[in-house]
Amino acid sequence: MFKVLQKGQLFDSGRRVGAFKIFIVTHTGVHGARQKLRRREHKSAKKIGTRVELDPTATGMDPTATDSVPTRAGSLRVHRWEPSASSSPPPLTVVTVHPWAPLGGSEYNTIGIAREMAAAGLRAVTFNMRSSSMVWGVLSNHSSEVGQVVDVCEWALTTFPDSKVLLLGSSAGAPQAGSALDKVPGIVGYAAVGYTFGWLSSIAFGRHFDALLKSSKPRLLIMGDRDEFTSESQLRSMLQKVKSDTPCESVIYPGCGHFELESPSYDGRVSRTVLEWIENRGLRGRGK
Repeated sequence: MFKVLQKGQLFDSGRRVGAFKIFIVTHTGVHGARQKLRRREHKSAKKIGTRVELDPTATGMDPTATDSVPTRAGSLRVHRWEPSASSSPPPLTVVTVHPWAPLGGSEYNTIGIAREMAAAGLRAVTFNMRSSSMVWGVLSNHSSEVGQVVDVCEWALTTFPDSKVLLLGSSAGAPQAGSALDKVPGIVGYAAVGYTFGWLSSIAFGRHFDALLKSSKPRLLIMGDRDEFTSESQLRSMLQKVKSDTPCESVIYPGCGHFELESPSYDGRVSRTVLEWIENRGLRGRGK
């Protein structure tokens, strides 16, 4: 039976510890493989310490610009993806939040979607979050990561005053993005790719669920019906707990697993789903 763990219930049995280890090993290994696949697609990668960052000076990669953005965790390299030809400023900036770094995630998991958004006339942002350690991140409710998302969103709103922000979180980055949703008034909506609602995931991310469920802003959850961490019944159960009059919508892709959904082959489909939802909800011009 699905259960969201409450504060103080973390690691309350050896069984949960073992399950959590399986969750960690699976996420870390597969996200790492996804990063390698994406890095082979993009030749402008270079290793900086233990992380791989985009090198905007190299050929073969097309972020429009790289900005140094101050955050509470230090300065971050933020990559912007702008429409190639536009006579007016993009009406919406899509701030992407990659899967949690301790589980193998990085901005390489979201740059494909960022390019699709730019091709559709929107601005997109990718960046590598500075993540806390595995255990401290869980115990601190990922406050550092959530704070960085808030800081990048506020920077985007200040730098581009003609554009509102839409948050897009992937996998374990989706709960962290959800916790930032109502912390910045200029964020007009939220989309998640593979939100980790399952009971294993709740060990690490359950304390983020309420922030998403109680928000009154438009929300879209995209998931595969073969997701390894969140079943359709678990997703439906969560949607029944929405605490606002604004619906939290969902799109389920048949025959698709959690990591398949995050692969480059699904970037186009996911982006089309998000763009159609943006149009249907009138988010391009909201808040102006």
